[in-house]
Amino acid sequence: MRIAHLTAFMHGGASALQRIHGGLRQADIDSHVFAVCDGESSPSQAIIHLPVPRPSKWDRRKSKWASRLHIATENGWQARIKTASKGNADYEAFSPPAALVNVDLSPVLASADVLHVHWTGDVVDYRTFFGQIDIPVVWTLHDQNPYLGGFHYQGDVDAATGMLDLEYECRQIKRDAISNLKLAVVGNSRWNLQQSASTDVLPKTAIKETIYLPLPIENYSPLDKHKSKIAIGIPADRFVIGFACAAMGNRRKGLADLLHAMTLLPESIQKKTTLISFGHPPSKTLQQRIPIQWLHQGQLNGGAEQSPIYSAMDVFVFPSIEEAFGQTALESMACQTPVVGTAVGGIPEMVIDGQTGLLTPPRSPGLLCDAIIRLHDDAHAREAMGAAGRELAIAQHSPKQITQQHIDLYQRLCST
Repeated sequence: MRIAHLTAFMHGGASALQRIHGGLRQADIDSHVFAVCDGESSPSQAIIHLPVPRPSKWDRRKSKWASRLHIATENGWQARIKTASKGNADYEAFSPPAALVNVDLSPVLASADVLHVHWTGDVVDYRTFFGQIDIPVVWTLHDQNPYLGGFHYQGDVDAATGMLDLEYECRQIKRDAISNLKLAVVGNSRWNLQQSASTDVLPKTAIKETIYLPLPIENYSPLDKHKSKIAIGIPADRFVIGFACAAMGNRRKGLADLLHAMTLLPESIQKKTTLISFGHPPSKTLQQRIPIQWLHQGQLNGGAEQSPIYSAMDVFVFPSIEEAFGQTALESMACQTPVVGTAVGGIPEMVIDGQTGLLTPPRSPGLLCDAIIRLHDDAHAREAMGAAGRELAIAQHSPKQITQQHIDLYQRLCST
């Protein structure tokens, strides 16, 4: 059985895809990843990059001249998105069901028994690509884009009302293009799978199943908290709050609410508290907004680099406004660090209020502050929640278990 994974990128949340792929290969499944992005292919790991064609010298010259003359050079979809988004609230992303770049996707389907779709981004033309598929398709919902039109989260649909005509046109294109697929829809949380029925984009005939994302628990291990703090230059007796995000400016991740909560902490706590974070660097202006020490660790990759940082945290704060799953929260739990999270999306499926952490409503800095104070004042609760969090990560996100769930689903699709 040959599985072909298709993704528009290999960074950020794509670590989940790589873990799924790695688990399948360890189970002797012929799994290949096809990524439509720049990068080096790795034949030994069965990862094939399908590079985006570089514009010709003539096209680059035309673009340069057009820029000087203030002439738009976007293709039809880019121009429509740009026009529709004028005057609308900021949104995270809009990915139409069309290819904004010309990439040959034929290698993806060659000899494949099952196509496993992850992110289509701007690289798949739904009409032409899905119209030629006669093999089963598994589609993992990493966010809400597969069952929306172009947006990736419902909050953006609600905010960018001026783009609704374009949003619903994209939904119709998707609906028509995938209506005849032999499709299984996999939610990365029960919440995400339930929400997939909120629109009529996905076929009603599709198999629907929740399969959590795997976490290699051996790579995310709790280390001595005091030693971990000292190793990154923090006194062992300081209270450490953690946050991690690929893009600090992404308002959906709720960093603004965390920073506001920091200003509400009693001065006695502020004086002995450090915020540590990793991901894309925050601006100096942002760092100056809070009255406590903020140490940013930069971009960290994998459990070997991240575990010492998670272990140095007394509490990890995950204040998302919308979230389908929440990978960093799971990683921190595996390192036995309790989580203060928001009760949105798939977060409550990991952060069990009072057991593995505490839940607060989204956009509630005051309640976020109260939850942080509660854990600051109760070291016993932090320890108990941390231990329970690691137990949940082991039981619910075992790579071996999740690999078998995928294999069972592939076999079921191929045998019907």
